[in-house]
Amino acid sequence: MKLNSRRVALGTFIGVEAASLVFFVRIGRFAWFSQDEWDFLAARQAGDLGDLFRPHNEHWSTLPILAFRLLWQLFGLRTYVPYLVLVVTLHLLVAALLRMVMRRAGVGPWFATAGATAFALFGSGWFNIEYSFQSAWCATLALGLGYLMLVDHSGPVDRRDWIGLGLGLAALMCSGVATTMIVVVGVAVLVRRGWRPALLHAGTLGAIYVFWFATVGHQAYTRRASLSEAFRFTARELSGTFGAIGHLWGVGAALFIMLCIGLTLAWHSLRGAELRERAAVPAALLFGAVTFVFVTGLGRGADFAMGTPPGPASRYRYVAAVLILPALAVAAVALSRRSKVLAPIALALLLVGVPGNVRVAADNAPDWRVYKQLILSAPRLPILAAAPRSVEPDRFGNQWLTLGWMRDGIASGRIPKPAVLTPANVATYSLYFALQAAPPRREYPCVTLHRAVIRVLTAGRTLALKSAVSVRYVPVGGVASSARLLQPGNYTAVAGPLRLRLSPASPRDTPVVCG
Repeated sequence: MKLNSRRVALGTFIGVEAASLVFFVRIGRFAWFSQDEWDFLAARQAGDLGDLFRPHNEHWSTLPILAFRLLWQLFGLRTYVPYLVLVVTLHLLVAALLRMVMRRAGVGPWFATAGATAFALFGSGWFNIEYSFQSAWCATLALGLGYLMLVDHSGPVDRRDWIGLGLGLAALMCSGVATTMIVVVGVAVLVRRGWRPALLHAGTLGAIYVFWFATVGHQAYTRRASLSEAFRFTARELSGTFGAIGHLWGVGAALFIMLCIGLTLAWHSLRGAELRERAAVPAALLFGAVTFVFVTGLGRGADFAMGTPPGPASRYRYVAAVLILPALAVAAVALSRRSKVLAPIALALLLVGVPGNVRVAADNAPDWRVYKQLILSAPRLPILAAAPRSVEPDRFGNQWLTLGWMRDGIASGRIPKPAVLTPANVATYSLYFALQAAPPRREYPCVTLHRAVIRVLTAGRTLALKSAVSVRYVPVGGVASSARLLQPGNYTAVAGPLRLRLSPASPRDTPVVCG
């Protein structure tokens, strides 16, 4: 009977994994390349050691870069699906490994299935599930959990330890989250096996990371927060993680209470080797959750002093949930063994947040269709035909994507055509790309606008605005663009001639235009 129950629980989890794969790929059908992904696509080469080992922000990202380079060679920008399937599959692999960790920690099959299901459908971590760039973090966690299970044994160093070190090194080459996983492994091995094996693991990988950091990685570390900011960030994100797992009001607090009481019940009567065997991994992971959030707070706490934005909060709480859930499952089992009445309550606390998290994932599903059309149109606009290769189509913090790279991609067949462009689309996109914000330059003669005027800018000419102005691109004999409201500042024509219709933003305005 127990064997059948284990099989049914495992089969149920496999069904959850399959349904989750379909669900996340389905809601991500409108995702496309964006933000940091352009670094790995447009600014890195697999054959360049500098590109492979130079950090992205703070992260050592060699293996994700190689994965993106392979997908680029196979699929280019023709479809986002393989990139999306990569990150979703890695996420579900982390969920499967979590279930294995729980089972090895003494969690029964159904509670392990419940805890892993809560993570498989953890929609509050949508950023790490729906953006392919975050496959780096998911791969780190998967490799780290595999490493942890390999070294969680008694006795001397053996082949499992050496394989584990290989997984740990691979995790280091995926993202900075690996430093937390190395701490987790070091603590778990120290508790169960003593300081010599712990030093082998933490010391070896720590030395490799320090060498990389000293030679290459330190250049990316520029942000610092005070201890008080880091502590506030830690408290906010850990409480937010419990709240995200429970989703409903009050359930997060109930989960925290269950964790404290349940772990006390689970471990208070154990002694010696038995305690070390049972508690080492879940306790180390729990310690890793606090470590990860605190270290993140040291780097980002000042940036997010007034609250963490949805995207960063999602990815941080995703990692924290991975590290908290095994201990939470152990606590739930301990409570269930105290009373038959508590068993369904503990199980319900693990699962009650799943429907809400599914909705969070659906509500935050990426939709980049407009952006996709905009970016794909850039290298095909007539006005940009003679623009320099260095022009950046995506001007908002994306210095990697350039017209030159896109032209090369079109020539290789890896960048597809956009959907059909109407004349109005062409004019509107031309204005968007050809007139870009520029740093202050010398003063030009200024005029006050009392009515609409036509101004023609040649490539490289700057327009300085003292107040907001409504602008349209009006090609000779063509369709005018949609109006674009330009805020005060300097704007340069990166291509031309650019025939602009400038007018006051409202009838009451008399803006000053220079240049």
